Amino acid sequence: MAMHQFKAESKKLLDLMINSIYTNREIFLRELISNASDACDKLYFKSLTDTSINVKKEDLHIHIAADKENRTLTISDNGIGMDQEFLPHLFTPFERSQTSNTDNIEGTGLGMAITKNIVDLMGGTIEVTSAAGSGTTFTVTLPLKLADKQPVPVSAIHSELQALVIDHDQTYASNILQQLQQLQITGQAVHSLKEANNKLAAAIKKSSDYTTAIIVYNPQLDLETMLNGLRQLSSTLKIALAITFSDLSQTIKDYSFDALLILPLFATNLAQVLNKMHQTNTPRTQHLLPSAANEPNCSGKRILLVEDNPLNMEIACELIGMTGAMIEEATDGAAALTKIAQAPENHYDLVFMDVQMPKLNGYDATKAIRKLSRKDVKSLPIVAMTANAFLDDIKKEREAGMNAHITKPFHLEELFAVISEWLQCK
Repeated sequence: MAMHQFKAESKKLLDLMINSIYTNREIFLRELISNASDACDKLYFKSLTDTSINVKKEDLHIHIAADKENRTLTISDNGIGMDQEFLPHLFTPFERSQTSNTDNIEGTGLGMAITKNIVDLMGGTIEVTSAAGSGTTFTVTLPLKLADKQPVPVSAIHSELQALVIDHDQTYASNILQQLQQLQITGQAVHSLKEANNKLAAAIKKSSDYTTAIIVYNPQLDLETMLNGLRQLSSTLKIALAITFSDLSQTIKDYSFDALLILPLFATNLAQVLNKMHQTNTPRTQHLLPSAANEPNCSGKRILLVEDNPLNMEIACELIGMTGAMIEEATDGAAALTKIAQAPENHYDLVFMDVQMPKLNGYDATKAIRKLSRKDVKSLPIVAMTANAFLDDIKKEREAGMNAHITKPFHLEELFAVISEWLQCK
């Protein structure tokens, strides 16, 4: 079953839309149920004029099944279905099927694209099977589970946080302010460096200095000037950069911040990052995202990167490549197994293994690699890459034969630490 991925440029648009409109990640389920309901309505409507379609309203149904053990949701219907030639384009923004099954259907063609992007943000996958006139089944796999308790709100740790949001786009800024309000944090938005400087200067005069600045990145932003200006005004200001995955590799190599936020923002993620920023009195010279000077030198080492998402692959290659290591790519667990089996002994020094992948997931791929009749695969370091770090997830990784764990999205400090530990790079 084919998995259809977004292009990087499409993700920028969808990030903006999700950030502006949606506040709850579970909204994807509503979209899928709504899609199934529409499919049933369309088949019934068509039956009113097409005598070859023998269907009654009571015959139409939507079935939702949850598999807690495998963390999957299945939403199926027996509605109008989709032609096979359209399925590869289902998750592409603004794509609409032009077959007779969907003639005169209103809509923007963004519902499924947004659904796919939200599922991607949670580190999950979505698959679809369909046949014209027979119905559609969506299967969503999520590596997430309910936490044992709600995350600690920022206000419980630092009740006097004041945030300054710097963004030329009022939509993004407004959304971030809403997220801050949910966390009971006072926030204000400005749209230029000049406005930010004025706000900071005024606050300092009133002895009510801002504790946090959130800069929303855009390519036209003079980031260096802004960072220098903010730090000259306030030596204690914690600065977080909010950025999309698409722009990640272009910026973090040249600048250091106290934290990195991935757009679109959700209150839970924002709380976690702000907690981490303000829990310790880290000196200004030490950042959660280290500068290029702190990169380990791993020249001559060879790393196998196993990742099924093209955008994640591109970003990971960019970040790992900063160490000087040679990188080989595999798009799923089966391809990784083949590469290692066919390579000479000791060819690879380290493997970064995505967990959720089609064909062969990271756990099963690791087990298969360890069972190869070669000495080197027994000691080959395999590091799990996943969006979650629950204890049972880490236990499952260890049982599969993985050596370590790194959480998506990557923090450079953590990434470099893992590489340094297992490759002995300095």
